[in-house]
Amino acid sequence: MFKVPAWLIFTIIFIGLFIAFFYLLTFFETKKKKEKLDVKKFYDVTFIIPAYNASTYIEKTINSIMELDYPKKKLKIFVVDDGSQDNTAEKVKKLMKKYTNIRLFKKRKEGKAAALNFGIGKVKTELIAVLDSDTILQKDILKKAVALLSQKKIVAVTSRLVPLNKKGFFARMQVVEYSLTSFFRKLLSNINALPIAPAFTVYKTFFFKKYGGFDRDNLTEDFEIALRIHFYGYDILYILDSYAETIVPSKFRQLYRQRVRWGYGTLYNIRKYKHMVFSLKYGDLGTFLLPNLVIGIIVIVLILAIAIYNIIAVSYTHLRAHETRHDLVCRLLL
Repeated sequence: MFKVPAWLIFTIIFIGLFIAFFYLLTFFETKKKKEKLDVKKFYDVTFIIPAYNASTYIEKTINSIMELDYPKKKLKIFVVDDGSQDNTAEKVKKLMKKYTNIRLFKKRKEGKAAALNFGIGKVKTELIAVLDSDTILQKDILKKAVALLSQKKIVAVTSRLVPLNKKGFFARMQVVEYSLTSFFRKLLSNINALPIAPAFTVYKTFFFKKYGGFDRDNLTEDFEIALRIHFYGYDILYILDSYAETIVPSKFRQLYRQRVRWGYGTLYNIRKYKHMVFSLKYGDLGTFLLPNLVIGIIVIVLILAIAIYNIIAVSYTHLRAHETRHDLVCRLLL
């Protein structure tokens, strides 16, 4: 039986306390920080919605765009049907009769990143809003995002996410998880270290034209694009006082597959941007967040290795004891 070494226990405690104090200090230092949310200019915005078998929510998603507190003549909607096998296209075509600013593009299935890049190639507006096909927007969210994008160094603004489906144990657990995550993401945004651009994010179009679109080989393309934004010296801001509602996994199998994908995507992107880890050039992202991700992964791997070793050792011990007892019984009988 292998016992967890004391140094590993103290390392985990130290990391936990360090992270807690870091976030606590960040909270007190930035709690009075207020962002200007006055829209100086209503930019033209193109929403790109990558859709694969999205017939259940695509109508609600598009309707939420058209109900935004934003000039309708400034909005365009590109739905990229990524090889759907349901009636997603038919539902979009139905909405096209109602709204004149919707365009539908159909292509063979190549994945979300490829669908987004296809849409980006068609965009001519100053801003691009990337929106998942099962995500519903609050009315004031775009106006607040556009106001923040008036700052020169800010090239992307994302927002708080709230689970749309709240029934079932796993969905309710994610309601709590998303609430905590939103708080920490806001703190990271305040120190220009936000590493994610999820289900709803508004970008300045020039960034994609200059530095390329989403990584097609990436399992977590939103993480990769966020790191790329920081790599080129730009920042991402986070909206906490408005939100987008999105569908979360409600069954264990779905949740497991999502988290495995996130895990592999994190490893891939840390390897891709390893030069940012422990780098003073990238501020708190390089000196705090990314190093903690790396250290956390190492600690988890060590704990799993110790746990697996102990399981094997205990099983082997029991097996040997069983064989010893069996031999003893056989000798007594003989």
